[in-house]
Amino acid sequence: MKSILLVEDQELDIELLQVALKPFLEKFSLDLRVCRRGLDAIDEMRKNPHALVLLSYDLRGYITGKSLLHHESIQQRPVMLYSMLGEAELRAARRKFNNITDTFAKPIDLRALRYALESFLLRTSPA
Repeated sequence: MKSILLVEDQELDIELLQVALKPFLEKFSLDLRVCRRGLDAIDEMRKNPHALVLLSYDLRGYITGKSLLHHESIQQRPVMLYSMLGEAELRAARRKFNNITDTFAKPIDLRALRYALESFLLRTSPA
């Protein structure tokens, strides 16, 4: 089963995304894995080949969302990045890292996120 890795440290955002994406995940037979810390995300990415990473650029801790983008395990995967920092910072990150497929400012427009996820999956699914 394909999976999406959500890297987020805010419990409310995790719950919101889990509930909002549940019908979408079921439609595409996807599993959603959650990591609340950057170190856990690195370990998870080394163990499992996720189709996509949803990354909070606002992730705090020893390994932040910003520093996680520099890690080799995430640079090999497509990333959708979201943040409270604003569009300018997200656009700058997208120019710097070629694996970022989409960016979203918080609060996330869930319809736009679902559309971006569906478009990504349809583009990357084998014919």
